[in-house]
Formats: sequence, C-alpha cells, structure tokens
Amino acid sequence: MVFVGGDARAAEAMASQAVSAARRVYSMPPAHGALLAGRVLSSPALRSSWQTELGQICERINGLRGQFRDALTTATGKTLVLLALSTVCFRFWV
Repeated sequence: MVFVGGDARAAEAMASQAVSAARRVYSMPPAHGALLAGRVLSSPALRSSWQTELGQICERINGLRGQFRDALTTATGKTLVLLALSTVCFRFWV
C-alpha cells in the first residue's frame, strides 16, 4: 500500500491507522475460540481425535525435552536433575 499525505508525518499517521485497522480485521474474535472448543469438546468423535492429537504432542514435547537435557548433560558434563523433572517449556535456574 502507498499512503500519500501532505507531508511524511501525515503519511506515517495514515499508515499507522491502516495497520491498526488491518490488525483488528485479522484478529480472531474472542468468541471464535470458545465456540470451536465447545464444538470439539461436545462431540465424542472430535473430542477423542483431539485427545489423541494432544497425547502425540505431549509425547513429542517430552521427547524433545529429553533430547535437550541429554545434549546439555553431554555439553556441560553436569547431571541436570531439575531439567529432567521439569514439565514446563521454559525455566531459568541461577
């Protein structure tokens, strides 16, 4: 898009307004997620499929976490017990 204004400042203001409008258009309305979740959770077939996919995602994340722990253990020579026990994606230890 090209914005033409009386000066550069006016053009920048128009571009900023256009970006703001586009963001509102592209954003998902809050009700959309709730409606989708309600549909999935109220259908036995969809719920079962979702639970299967969720289980696969959890297994993958746990596998990646284990690989990460093993790589850090190899690189540092330290046993990272807290990382092995952790179930969060990110954590900072001092």
